[in-house]
Amino acid sequence: MNFTPREHSSALFPALTKGHFGVTKVFGLGRRPLFTVVRTRTRNELHLIRRGGKSCRLLTWPLSSKIRRAELLNEGFDAANLHELRTIDPTRTVVLFVFDFLHETGGVERRVELFLDRLSARGIQPVIVAARHDYAPLQKYPCLRLIPGAPNAAWKLLQFVRWSGAKVVEFNLKSPKLAHDVDIKALRQLVRVGCMLHGREDTTQEFLDRLDYRCTVFSRSSGFERLVKLPNIVTFPDACPAFDPHADTALYIGRIDSEKLPTIRNFIRICERLGVRFEIAGPVTSPGSRPVGRFLPSIPPDALIGPIDTRAHLQAYGSRYLFVAGGGQVPLEAAAADLPALITPHDPTPERAMFLDAENQEVLRDWNCVINRIPRPLTPGNVDAFAEAVRLARQGDPEALRPFRIRGELERTLSADAVLDRYLKEMLGTP
Repeated sequence: MNFTPREHSSALFPALTKGHFGVTKVFGLGRRPLFTVVRTRTRNELHLIRRGGKSCRLLTWPLSSKIRRAELLNEGFDAANLHELRTIDPTRTVVLFVFDFLHETGGVERRVELFLDRLSARGIQPVIVAARHDYAPLQKYPCLRLIPGAPNAAWKLLQFVRWSGAKVVEFNLKSPKLAHDVDIKALRQLVRVGCMLHGREDTTQEFLDRLDYRCTVFSRSSGFERLVKLPNIVTFPDACPAFDPHADTALYIGRIDSEKLPTIRNFIRICERLGVRFEIAGPVTSPGSRPVGRFLPSIPPDALIGPIDTRAHLQAYGSRYLFVAGGGQVPLEAAAADLPALITPHDPTPERAMFLDAENQEVLRDWNCVINRIPRPLTPGNVDAFAEAVRLARQGDPEALRPFRIRGELERTLSADAVLDRYLKEMLGTP
């Protein structure tokens, strides 16, 4: 194989593959790469990089037992997968939505639910492809089990296309490795192929340009070009909970794991700043991690209320909360219920936290209501302004908090029909 040393700009030597197979590790001395580990679908290989960029294979060894077991499991899923496909309505357009996994709860999962339910109402038959699927609201759709890191995963996906009669395969690039393992040219001979980016994913512009369509929920932070922006859509309840400015509790909704922990800590600091109690709703998805293990004992047991159905919970208990916090879809769900919605940063800077208002909601939605890579000037923080509005409202000014309750503004700017029209046009390639 040929190897080009100049592709590496530092001694960190990142792997050259974006998938599970290919050059997975590079070892070197100083700034010069010396050895590569290459994973094929049958074995691992160690290569020596010679001067001029060429390499020679030094030795080989078997794939790990974990990878081999995944390959066997994929074969063993065939009967169950075929059974799932028998539930498909043959008169509908079948689309395979490919994931690595779906959590029990999460912003991506909720966003996908809203899109798939509306696509189903328009004649699309969603079929989910995933190694693990724990998100109950989407379990009404057929699910084909596929472990993406197995040597036979890419071939199995082509088999699913033939079995199902699918017209489209959409990679949801929450984790893009399987997409990089697939022969996109061969797949496009069978179906239309696209992707949905839910964040800043580890892929390349060259890969994206090989697809028939490329969608994203927030284009400004993706770092890629030629993406079609599809804003989050929201369900607006017919009736909203009564809002009480004297409420003494705030609610955070989201997974409790190492990634989300900074946002939860910032939420707690803001609750202390405003003098309100707090509740945290969501599953503990990484209880074995050291940060989460240290965090959980510091929280009052009655503050951890477990996973919830966001919409149903806010409808039933929304009047208990002064505000609702979270990232991604959560602030929009809270705003749709006409409750103040807070977005807290992913780093220890609670002063940058933003309550949604009419002026900032469009910018924050462009960044998926996540304060992570968003430029600092766009999130100067407005907790003090919210605190002052709460003070005025409790003193008898009922309109003081109106700027932070933006259901009406969202209804004017988030048209689900317009978003779905654009999505279907991209997905099906219609004019």
